[in-house]
Amino acid sequence: MTTPNQFDKQTVNVFIDKGYRILQLINVGSFGDVYKSLYNETEVRAVKVIDLRRVGKRTQDVEICREIAALIQFKHPNIIKLFDAFRANQKIFLFMEFADNKDVGKYLESNGPIGENVTGKWFKQISNALNYIHNEMGFVHRDIKVDNILLFNNYDLAKLADFGLARYSLSQQTNQIEISHTICGTDAYISPKQLLCQGYNPVAADCWSMGVTLFTMLNNKLPFGYCPAIKQLNKLRIGGAVYVDKLYDKLIIDKLSRNVREVIDHLIVYDEDKRWKITDVLKSKWFKNI
Repeated sequence: MTTPNQFDKQTVNVFIDKGYRILQLINVGSFGDVYKSLYNETEVRAVKVIDLRRVGKRTQDVEICREIAALIQFKHPNIIKLFDAFRANQKIFLFMEFADNKDVGKYLESNGPIGENVTGKWFKQISNALNYIHNEMGFVHRDIKVDNILLFNNYDLAKLADFGLARYSLSQQTNQIEISHTICGTDAYISPKQLLCQGYNPVAADCWSMGVTLFTMLNNKLPFGYCPAIKQLNKLRIGGAVYVDKLYDKLIIDKLSRNVREVIDHLIVYDEDKRWKITDVLKSKWFKNI
């Protein structure tokens, strides 16, 4: 962990030349930390500092490049905006929008389950972002979760963040969705086929993660608990579709409206061919009045 006053002189000079002043540490991660910064002494921005000495070569060569490339290409009101990126002294610095209201995960920790109206507003915004990613840009996110939804403007605006695992979803040869075999993301949010180490549709996997995210926002709990991947895997091998489609916590779900249950029940679906696409979510009855 590097505190603001521990950046080397060369790096500080780059900050000054670009108009940045680092204020304070706001989050510590496995591969890097996030700081609050000031641009031209007026605009607050977040800076993600990735320490290349703390990450493997694949992360350096692939994941960081993916995140930067994705954020440069994506232009959507519900996707975090990248302002600047540079490398200095074995660190990558990504200057992005500052989430003045933190993220949905932190909101849940402080406030508990989120009501349907607020959840609907945020979830619709993120669904619009994912529709843009899937259907306009041909990308998949691959790490959708409550912690990667940032909140702005007095909790009125939600934006999707953290594109370190994002990639193109279409085959260059066929221009069709390419089956993936890479297991990535966060254990509690990854799809059954990923857990079973089977080839999977990465677009459908994002939609599974959206279902888990929606359930978690409304209930402040995960649909299958905090099971480690191996425990989830054993349950899937034994129960398969029955485990997924019948055994997640219906007691909490039944307190929700029929329209929101319809969305959850069509996203948390074992068979990815039967799982709703993000376009189906956007056409749902639940969203008609949001």
